Amino acid sequence: MIIPVYQPLGSSSHRLAADIGAQRQEKATHTGTLDPMAEGVLVVLTGEDRFQKSVYSKWPKVYEFSILWGLTTDTDDSLGLLTASPASWHKLPPTNHLAKQLQTLLPKFLGEQEQQVHAFSARRWQGQSSFDFARRGEPIPKKTRTISLSSFALIHTDTLPLATISEEFSHRLTLVSGDWRQQEIAETWKVLNTTHQTDSLPRTFFRVHCSHGTYIRQLAHDLTQKLSLPGIVWNLKRIQNGPYTLADTEQVK
Repeated sequence: MIIPVYQPLGSSSHRLAADIGAQRQEKATHTGTLDPMAEGVLVVLTGEDRFQKSVYSKWPKVYEFSILWGLTTDTDDSLGLLTASPASWHKLPPTNHLAKQLQTLLPKFLGEQEQQVHAFSARRWQGQSSFDFARRGEPIPKKTRTISLSSFALIHTDTLPLATISEEFSHRLTLVSGDWRQQEIAETWKVLNTTHQTDSLPRTFFRVHCSHGTYIRQLAHDLTQKLSLPGIVWNLKRIQNGPYTLADTEQVK
């Protein structure tokens, strides 16, 4: 059976699939992991459909995500050690200038390309996820995969006050279960609380239609590198997985 469910922020794709399997008293798997700081459509498979996972996993995906400019972390999202200095914020262009730069740059990402697999990812190496190696500072062989973007659009821009950023970050961290270095991460983010709270950082929202295997955090990293500006993924939602959209999903109790 194919079961599209909504994965909420902070949860685990593997745990959701396991919970559905337990409720139905049968084995269950899913067709593609969402990060703890991501949400949206997760396709769970039970019964005979489990044996078609390799087929269903190749469905194209659609994501909406935002980049919060001015911050960097080792994971390229908010579940990472904060490494950017507020001293660099004066280098950020006005939001309208940033939007113009992005409109020029985004078409260059369309089509087939080789994307490096992010160090903090679910990729397996020697029986462990690469995230486990990355957080211990242990390198593993770099790997690329062929991906394709059919559409990549800037859909909205705004700014976020530092007070809001700090509040949202703290809330998100409470949603994440398991060992993701939460205490260590929280310590590095305290710098936001000592910075002038009237400051705001620009945020840009995107929608991307992509092939399976595309890492949005890596895509965002590559985009920020092209502009030579600091930035991290702040919001990330998978709005479609193959034929299934948000409207098709059910909540897992």
